[in-house]
Amino acid sequence: MDKVAIQFHKQRFIWWNAFKSAINIKGYDYYKPPGELKYRYPAPGSCAQDEEDHPNLYKKHWKTPYRESPYNIQKKEKMIDEEENSERYTSSIPVLDPNNEDDAAILREP
Repeated sequence: MDKVAIQFHKQRFIWWNAFKSAINIKGYDYYKPPGELKYRYPAPGSCAQDEEDHPNLYKKHWKTPYRESPYNIQKKEKMIDEEENSERYTSSIPVLDPNNEDDAAILREP
């Protein structure tokens, strides 16, 4: 009985492959994915981050954003701080007394 069951399973497998090849679209398997292509499985972070898998992590300045990158040729806005952007006006020239401690400290400053 075992020989009959084995022959039955073999014939079933052969017929199933013949059926699949008969209904298969011809020329469907023309694309061979490149060997360097990595799929998401195993999930990211579950395996070692080797240099060949993640070359960006092993660059010297891999965290440099594109704005500060030497490849960025766009103009950068200059941030003007408050001291450069403000104009100060005085109504009169202050009169400082050298006998007063606060005024003397101001006069000593270069």
